[in-house]
Amino acid sequence: SAAASPPHTYSEVEPLLRDSTHGLVIPSLPLPAALQRPTPYGQTLGDLRLLVLGSQSAGHSFITQLLLEENEEIVDVGQWEENEDGRTIHASTDWLEQRDAHGLERFEPTRNVEIVELPGYDDTTN
Repeated sequence: SAAASPPHTYSEVEPLLRDSTHGLVIPSLPLPAALQRPTPYGQTLGDLRLLVLGSQSAGHSFITQLLLEENEEIVDVGQWEENEDGRTIHASTDWLEQRDAHGLERFEPTRNVEIVELPGYDDTTN
């Protein structure tokens, strides 16, 4: 039978431990921001389409921002889309819960609110 090796002292093992943990990288995964909870009214609102129009100095964008910002019914606001008739933005008052083939949950905005801003008209011409 082979002879047992003598026990190592801490002073012999400590440099080995320090060298083995020197290049250790601990991964971290950032968590996504929490979704805003829909209100009972927002969950039952359904589809809403608003048309904002007025004279050139009426402040269309200001009115739209008042409707969307600091509104507890709105849980998600999309990006402006420019088109030939003005511009459009979609917002959501609820989330659609979907599951993929692996059973993972995913939440998508309902995009049930549409606001269309038409270009301002000149009230001095026809």
